[in-house]
Amino acid sequence: MHNHFESDKDTANGNLADMILSFASIGRTKVPVTDHGVMTAFEDARDMLEHLKDKPYEYSETYNTYPDKDKLKQQLSRMELIPGVEGYLKLPSNFREEDGHIFTGHFLLIAKDYIGYQSLCHIVTQSGKDYVKGKKKGTGKPVITLDNLRKNVKKGHVIATSACIAGIFGMRLGLSNDNVKNKLNDQIQKLSQCELDENFILSDEQLHSPAYRKLIAKVTVEDIDKEKRSLSEVLSMDESTDAKYLYKRFLITKANKAIMDALSKEKEPKATAKHPVHPTTLAYYNERKAFYESTVYVAKRLNTRGFHTLVELMTQCENMPDESDNFALNESLYHDIIDIFGEDDFYFELQYHGLERERVIYNNLIDFAKQMGNTNHFIISNDVHVGISKAFIGTDNWDERLKREVLKRHIIKFTRFNTFLDGPDIPTDDYEYYIKDDTELRDWVSRIVDDTSILDNAFMNRNRIFDECHVEFPEGENHYPAFIKDGKSAEELFDEAIAEGIKKRYGDAGLPPERKDRLDYECNIIKSMGYAAYHLIVQDYLEYGRTVGQLPEEIIQSDKCPYTIEEANRMIETLGIERTAYPIGPGRGSAGGSFACYLLGIIDLDPIPYGLLFERFLNPSRASMPKLIGYPL
Repeated sequence: MHNHFESDKDTANGNLADMILSFASIGRTKVPVTDHGVMTAFEDARDMLEHLKDKPYEYSETYNTYPDKDKLKQQLSRMELIPGVEGYLKLPSNFREEDGHIFTGHFLLIAKDYIGYQSLCHIVTQSGKDYVKGKKKGTGKPVITLDNLRKNVKKGHVIATSACIAGIFGMRLGLSNDNVKNKLNDQIQKLSQCELDENFILSDEQLHSPAYRKLIAKVTVEDIDKEKRSLSEVLSMDESTDAKYLYKRFLITKANKAIMDALSKEKEPKATAKHPVHPTTLAYYNERKAFYESTVYVAKRLNTRGFHTLVELMTQCENMPDESDNFALNESLYHDIIDIFGEDDFYFELQYHGLERERVIYNNLIDFAKQMGNTNHFIISNDVHVGISKAFIGTDNWDERLKREVLKRHIIKFTRFNTFLDGPDIPTDDYEYYIKDDTELRDWVSRIVDDTSILDNAFMNRNRIFDECHVEFPEGENHYPAFIKDGKSAEELFDEAIAEGIKKRYGDAGLPPERKDRLDYECNIIKSMGYAAYHLIVQDYLEYGRTVGQLPEEIIQSDKCPYTIEEANRMIETLGIERTAYPIGPGRGSAGGSFACYLLGIIDLDPIPYGLLFERFLNPSRASMPKLIGYPL
């Protein structure tokens, strides 16, 4: 149900052939393709499925050693891939949204039919326009908004699920708070190991020395909020938690380092004839010098950024929303989702890969579903990022192959996150993201869900979804952009453009009578085959290119470049630019045989004197779209 294929934000890189064959080996006839944020793997996977139905032995070495090839080929012949996406839904947040951070939850969308597929295409396209860059490498994402869903979802044609623990409800059922706490603990551990120079943490004797007390009054240290704090304030800060203790220690170290830096650069006051050194001044200098020399000073670079992160996480922990706030936001979101998709097409997804927080979050999700009065819309899935199954690989080679595929995935993730894990450093749950059959799925999810009726419901709903999903792609259809202006059809505008072309080419004399039949014949063929808009679009951008090409290069390459032919003509007149021929060429290819193209200005060669044939360009028996131009634009 929840499957990541090859081009998935560098978190999955399955071998398409082995992945599809693995699904076939466990009896799957419907397989959704649900990569993160994009649908780019679907066409590749669909093409691969067709290749495998014909010659599977050419695309998979494992297939050649599979014991029951006939059964596998029979299963492939019935298999259908379903387009889908695991998107990032923007959630109304009770956290601070700053520095470009947007609170999102994973959200699985699957097309039930071709209309649903078109809806997904529009949703994904818009989410790409709403892309948000992350603060760290690899954390940017295309964001789906509720407005995007309201505009593009056709109710009854798209299935939606709550996805994984990072899903639209899981984020507020414990994951977001858990993530912040884990990050804070990791940061505490990391900073506890960093070397704050103990020589800057002065002894009690030094801290209470007159010289140090005089220095305290003058030294301030910049806190995380850019506020200047005196050292005496820092010394009285709370240190009741590990995080607060570490940060206080950092600020003291930072202040003492500033003191030592200043003292190391201080020079002995020198007397002059006009300005003798006052004894008090000299005594104070000697006091500071003795204090500095009594402290062994070693300059070290402080991990300022790390401590800034520590305070940010401390602030997030202190400002965590309570359960009632989270419930209210989840409830509001649930009603929005049901309003957009309909109750019959939304499901709560259950998974388990061995993480303790999955046990907490999915049971919270079940409780939330009960509170919403929706207790029969669960589905079961595995979050597939490793595209192999035990049934296809075989038990003898399973452990070795699984390790290799998991390691390969971590190499791919390295290209995104610049962090590499190997061997014992790889989390144990990473070995559970493979393609599991129903027995394995039930065994794993039953470890966190005790209610067998919920599991039965989850399997039943998953199978029902597969029965409902069938995307039939139309064959042999042409989808050309419309060309409509002032409420007139493309055919009407085409006739007007031809009339304008006659005036331009022949002036007041008009069209020569002997050419009328040729022109009528060509225009009737072009319009009857549905290519009027095609000719007008090509005419339009060629005319735009010829006009804008008169402008200086610096204008063309800037944001001042005009967007329409009319704007370009006005700019040419305003700047007093003398128009010259633009080297776009007279035209080439079979379009050179079209008299209509000559009148439209698509080509500058009159085909009739040269006996060039229109039929080479276009005729009723031609199945493919004609090529009008071959210009370097």
